[in-house]
Amino acid sequence: HYRVSTMPNRYLPLFVTLVVLSCPAACAQSNEQMLKEFADKLETTNGRKPTRFELEDICEKLSTIIKESPANAEALRLRSVARVEVGEPQGALEDIAASLTLEPKNVKALTQNAIIKSFSDDPAGAIKAYEDAIKAGADTALVYTNMGSLYERVGQPAKAIECFDKAIAREGGKASDLARALRAIALTNAKEYEKSISDCDIALKTNLPGMLVNELHKTRGMDLFFLSRYKEALVEFDIAANTMPDGPGKGLVVFVRTRNI
Repeated sequence: HYRVSTMPNRYLPLFVTLVVLSCPAACAQSNEQMLKEFADKLETTNGRKPTRFELEDICEKLSTIIKESPANAEALRLRSVARVEVGEPQGALEDIAASLTLEPKNVKALTQNAIIKSFSDDPAGAIKAYEDAIKAGADTALVYTNMGSLYERVGQPAKAIECFDKAIAREGGKASDLARALRAIALTNAKEYEKSISDCDIALKTNLPGMLVNELHKTRGMDLFFLSRYKEALVEFDIAANTMPDGPGKGLVVFVRTRNI
């Protein structure tokens, strides 16, 4: 025997309506949770860096959210971050432009826009992008370190040093350490050799990428050479020659991404 439901038909439309209405709310909540998880993975500085497979998976899931909600500015911003990491600069630029169209004063989006432009052949445009981020409230070691790198790239060491000073004053962890190392190079270009040596000595005690450590030894050698301390200069050049990593040489420019603050 089977029991047949006796629920009156007049209640059925109400039941169906409640189910239909609850689905979009649940999906929205689920998407919001996913975006928070993705932001933690992409931007948390103390966590493990996602693998390429994980980044591609994040991109795919963000694409699904964006397809469902094309006006989701945060999803577009996060996909831009992920696309930078997987080597898709054009897609990243398109995503961040779309995100800023929706939320033109979003500080994180403005900073991401500047980071992407830092890797372009338009350093002046990248500097302008960082200025826009600062006007909107971005006031971090990352922002000033990257802007200083750009000023160094266009041959303006005085402005670079000013930016690096601000980055160091903000105690931004790794970004501040990089700022001090890059300030040492800028000080050499500005012929401030004693100050550069002081920065080199402090920076070499921190945890820096190998190619930057090599660059600092060369920079310190140049400082000593210009101060006529030739024997000491030769020691630094010898260290640099024996620790040469694969990577760029003189004129090194380092850009810090969001997760490396």
